[in-house]
Parts: sequence; structure tokens; C-alpha cells
Amino acid sequence: MAGFRWGIILSAFYLFSLFAYPAWAVDDSTIQAIQNEVSTTKGKTDVHDDKIKNLEGGLPAETAARIAADQALQNAINNIALIPGAQGPAGPQGPPGPAYVPVPPTVRSLAGYYAMHGTRTCDYTNNMQGNPNPMPFGPPPLYALPAADPTVGYAGGGTSRSAHYKGRLTLDENGIGTWNTRMIQLNHNLVGPSQAPFILWNGSCDVVVYDAFTGDMEPTFKMDLTNCYGEINVGTDPMVISEGPDLTTLSMDVSASSETILMTAISPQVKTIWNTNSVTGYTYSQNRVCFPSHTAIRMVPRR
Repeated sequence: MAGFRWGIILSAFYLFSLFAYPAWAVDDSTIQAIQNEVSTTKGKTDVHDDKIKNLEGGLPAETAARIAADQALQNAINNIALIPGAQGPAGPQGPPGPAYVPVPPTVRSLAGYYAMHGTRTCDYTNNMQGNPNPMPFGPPPLYALPAADPTVGYAGGGTSRSAHYKGRLTLDENGIGTWNTRMIQLNHNLVGPSQAPFILWNGSCDVVVYDAFTGDMEPTFKMDLTNCYGEINVGTDPMVISEGPDLTTLSMDVSASSETILMTAISPQVKTIWNTNSVTGYTYSQNRVCFPSHTAIRMVPRR
């Protein structure tokens, strides 16, 4: 653009020189040619000025467009989905790893806090009010209920009863703990007039768990319940202090994670229990054989 301006200046100087000479020395054709050249030069200058202005205004837009195109290309590259080819041949077999050896549960692994629910069915010899020596079952394997004995006021036979349990079991690392439970017992044979069809017992037992595994079909552990003591506060009037609810040794099968325990007693075990009326002081002793079945589920994760 500077060259064009210099052309205009030179043209003007040339015109000035011509006009400086006597008017007779310059004809009309020469003046017209000079004017045409000046006009052409100015036109070219205007065209170049317009091009420069267009370039100056379009450069930012072109830059932004190129940046956007680069970003779009990068996004397309990022979103390319690789399609796996055909599977190649298998590589050589690596060395065998160590064999899996399951870790059996232990008394220590049972330490924790469990919800314990279950049921129980029992056969009782009939009550003998105030008798410290209740009537026994017959010898195994029959375990026959005793006949009537008028000399001691025994009517003979017995009763069948079932119970449902809901409780909490707590064990320490030595297998020693407490079973707090609530038991509802149905008295199947005591359904005559003025008889209580069921009782509700609230109390607890001390428990001891120990290793008892001897073979595949044998239980992993066993549990002894002792010092069971509580109150019968439904199905009796007045309140009765009772030993119970269960003195039967339980066989225990424990899951590999020690999170679930199954407990049962299959072999007959004759146990003696007592109930004492807290007002009259009368004690009722009975022999019974029970078959309980309980499930305990860990409530707090192992530490």
C-alpha cells in the first residue's frame, strides 16, 4: 500500500511540473492521460485497502474456526471404539497356584453377637406338687411314661408341649456367653377347664461352647446351657419363678464364615426342671425329654 501512495505523490509531482511549464507546452491529450493514470492508481489503492481490511476482520474468525475443528477432531479420536480382532492362540500354561485349603471355624471365630430363633417339642411327666423327686421316664430305648401311683398322688402318663424362641446369644473368644431369650410354650394336653393353654417365659441361660468334631456327619461344636432362670408372667397367676427354658446339650453346625449356626438335639436327654409359685411357695418338679432346633445369625460383623 505504501508503494501506491508513493505513486500518487509522484503523479502529483509530475502534474505539478507540467503545470509549472507554460500552458502552451502541454496539450489536452497529455493531461487526460495523466488523469487516467492517477484514477487507475487510486482505484488499485482502494482495492488493496479493502483486501487488507477483510483480512484483518476475518483472521480472528478463521483462528476460532481452526481451534473448534481441532477440538472436534480430538473428540472424535477420544470416542473411537476399538473393535477386538480374532482371538489369538492360547499362551503356555503357567505354574499351578497353591491349593485352596479351607480354614475351618474355631471357638474363637464364634465370638460375637447373634440373633437366635428356634422351636422345641417336649414330653413331660405329669406334675407332682411339692414332690422333690418327680416321676421318671422308663429306661431307654423305650423311655415309657410311668404308670399311676396313688401312694404319691401321681395320675400317670404325661403331657406334650411345644415352644417358640426369640433371643440373643453372646459369645466371647473362649466360647463362654449368655443366651437371653423369650419363650412362648403351648401346652397341648392341658386344655381342659381352668387350664392354661400356654405360658410366656422370660429369662436367660449361661452357655459354654466347645469343639466336638469327630467326623463328617458329626457336629462341629456343642453347646451346654446351665443356670437357666427366669419368670413365667403369662399363663399363670401369680408369677412363677422357673428353671428353664432348656437344659439340653445342643449340637452345633457352623458355616465356613462363622456367620450362621444351626443347633439341634437328636439324642433323647432326660432333664429335670422346677417351677416355684412365688406366693404359695409350692414347687413343681418334672422330668422331660426335649428336641430343640435353633438358628443363630451374626448381628455384628466380625472384627
